[in-house]
Amino acid sequence: MLTASDLASLRATQESLMPDTCVIERRTLGARDAYADRSETWATVATVPCRLATAAGGNSTGEVVTAMQTLSAITPYALTVPWQTNVQGSDRVTVNGARYEVKATPKAVSYMTAKRVALLCVEMA
Repeated sequence: MLTASDLASLRATQESLMPDTCVIERRTLGARDAYADRSETWATVATVPCRLATAAGGNSTGEVVTAMQTLSAITPYALTVPWQTNVQGSDRVTVNGARYEVKATPKAVSYMTAKRVALLCVEMA
């Protein structure tokens, strides 16, 4: 069994291996306009250290057509952030100038030393 001191040390080690910084943004909806539409804005909820890697199976890319636009080079990524980071499935993340959509976040587990988040980076064709 890990002691609180051991767990704190492991968490510090994990964080020391995060060479980048990411900005986590959360979508907020504004007031309704005259047409009952809501404006959408993104608010920064955190700026934290991180490590970005291509996820398993990340070599596979595809092409998707949505809203009359062709999106290509869809590659899954794994983002590692400190264990207590508040990141949700509808958030977006910016790392080194590239923007990613959060696709999945883990549930808290015993002895969590970091949080690994599934991302997609979608580049416009």
